Amino acid sequence: MGSVTDYVLRHSDIPVVIARAKEVDKEEQKKKEKEEEEKKEKKDKDEKKDSDDKHKDDKKDKDEKKDEKKDKEGKKDKDDKYKEEKKDKDEKKDKEEKHKDEKKDKDEKHKDEKKDKEDKKEKEDKHKDKDEKKEKKDKK
Repeated sequence: MGSVTDYVLRHSDIPVVIARAKEVDKEEQKKKEKEEEEKKEKKDKDEKKDSDDKHKDDKKDKDEKKDEKKDKEGKKDKDDKYKEEKKDKDEKKDKEEKHKDEKKDKDEKHKDEKKDKEDKKEKEDKHKDKDEKKEKKDKK
């Protein structure tokens, strides 16, 4: 107790009760401030983590949607590619068939022409033979 308190106690005409005020320990105060600061930092960190997690989830969802879209586009591309390949195969097959038909027609035409030539030659030969026979007859 200080000198002022001691003086008041000894010389007061009325009863006095003296109670020592709790002295705030500076170390304890710093400790409390540090704890509060740590709590605040932890809270901020948790909020940031939650925000980051939400951002990651959103990004993941976005990426999944992109992947799904790519898959759908890939499927479309595959379908389109398949259709194009099928179309190309069909066109190639049609060309081959057309070429075969043309070749067949050409061969038939050639055969017909050859046959016609042979027939014509045969007729000419017959005619020649006839003429020769006729000439021989005439000579006789």
